[in-house]
Amino acid sequence: MPGNGGGDIYRDGNYQSPMYGTYAAKAFLNANVAPLTFVRLLGQQRSDNDSSTGGQAGWQTSVTTPNKLNASNGGAYGLWVFKSASVGTNLGDGVLAAVWYLDGGKIRLSGSSYVKSGSSNDAPFAVPTTGAAGTLITTDATDKLFTLEIFNSTDETNPVEKIKFGFDDTKETFIRKRFNTNPQLRTSAGFYPASSEKTYWLGETFEQELRDASFTTDYTTDLTSNTDLVGL
Repeated sequence: MPGNGGGDIYRDGNYQSPMYGTYAAKAFLNANVAPLTFVRLLGQQRSDNDSSTGGQAGWQTSVTTPNKLNASNGGAYGLWVFKSASVGTNLGDGVLAAVWYLDGGKIRLSGSSYVKSGSSNDAPFAVPTTGAAGTLITTDATDKLFTLEIFNSTDETNPVEKIKFGFDDTKETFIRKRFNTNPQLRTSAGFYPASSEKTYWLGETFEQELRDASFTTDYTTDLTSNTDLVGL
């Protein structure tokens, strides 16, 4: 494995660094000198890790609880998706579609809020808004994509990233192609350019759950083209 593999590290695994043991094994086998015994040593999470995160497996954000101030905000943020036809007096059933892990700053959907109009049939309607968290936001009326804004810990007004995305994995707008999926870029470690550093990473996405919940009728069809979706 040559390393520098890139790709979707959170979902597919880390292929960033070379594995020299496999190169040595290949060279040994190419020499046709003897059978090969290959032993791979794996690390183990410490059992006495209650007081320190240094020995724990996986990744962790610096801040783990929400806060109204960007500098003190962080943790896991989920996108819950509903069919717009089900939104009125009652929300109906929603699906957890994605989880972002935020090291600092804030994250929110941008677009039009989906609120009750007060009409006799309780039909909701869209009201333009800059962006909001914890609020029902519609997809774009034209391309049926969500828009997400990401802010760093020092700027409450100007997002460092504003990204449009959907849940069709056959398109370039697929959520896992649009957001950072490498948790290693969360901190400055000296092995990548400072300009590549991110304040977040995209963790789990559940596009198959959206299909199973009948948010689309065709496996290959864009999950946002058959129905207008709203996100929370």
